[in-house]
Amino acid sequence: MAPSTGNPDIGGLPFKILVVDDDEEDRIILDEAFTEMGYAAEVKKFITGDALFNYLGQIDAALMPSVIVLDYVMGGVTAMDVLKDLKKDPRYSTIPVIIHSSSIPAFIQDKLIKEGACAVVEKGTRLDAIRKFAMSLKEFANYNKT
Repeated sequence: MAPSTGNPDIGGLPFKILVVDDDEEDRIILDEAFTEMGYAAEVKKFITGDALFNYLGQIDAALMPSVIVLDYVMGGVTAMDVLKDLKKDPRYSTIPVIIHSSSIPAFIQDKLIKEGACAVVEKGTRLDAIRKFAMSLKEFANYNKT
């Protein structure tokens, strides 16, 4: 067994955050916020829901992520579509999902929550807002691994 390289505060295992966003700039900015904060997070980024499901289908149940972050619109597919697929599959149904998008009407936010999203968070445009979101993901993922 390989030695752990993760955070000792969560049992020596790194938490995993999976981000699905088709906007390269948004992925880069969020990644920079995690890097800047200097904590040992394992963050994997995907462009499509299909890529997310391909990854999830290849990993062991013990390695499932602490949280999945979905952009609302991902190349013709919405977070609602991906969320429904995640929640109907028993392998993934307990993984917390956060929707992170530029603008979503309140009635759609309500539907996302009813379908099982833990939260709907508006994307910030300022770096401090993005850092705050990254920190909240760290705390949420940390909480879900304890």
